[in-house]
Amino acid sequence: MIKALNIRWTPFIQGVYFSVVALWPLINIKSFMRVTGGKTDIWMVNAVSVLLFPLIFILFNTAFKPSPIPLLHSSALIAGTAGLMMVEYNFYVNGIISNGYLVYAILEIFFLVWWICIFIATVLHRINTKKNHS
Repeated sequence: MIKALNIRWTPFIQGVYFSVVALWPLINIKSFMRVTGGKTDIWMVNAVSVLLFPLIFILFNTAFKPSPIPLLHSSALIAGTAGLMMVEYNFYVNGIISNGYLVYAILEIFFLVWWICIFIATVLHRINTKKNHS
């Protein structure tokens, strides 16, 4: 009998999403630009892709680790998700990148709200645990 995987689905889905976003331009920049629009600064696309790898590692670690989510993980993911979302939205509003990036930014709002809720729940749990042990 196969044992069911114990997965936190939101970080797993975000990890897959960030993996696709990070790997695609590194593997095939031409197809990436066909879908997302032309780019003048390929180095920036590559830099953003590479900078996503630590977040991807944290996401998959969080997805498969059964222990409570560390505050450091949720803090890093709040900062990383918010940063990526703000860059995409800003570049979209200023006409630098295509409409597809607005969809990415909207999707990242969901992930951002989830991580903020996890962070708050963890902090409240720690406060309640300290009160109960005092």
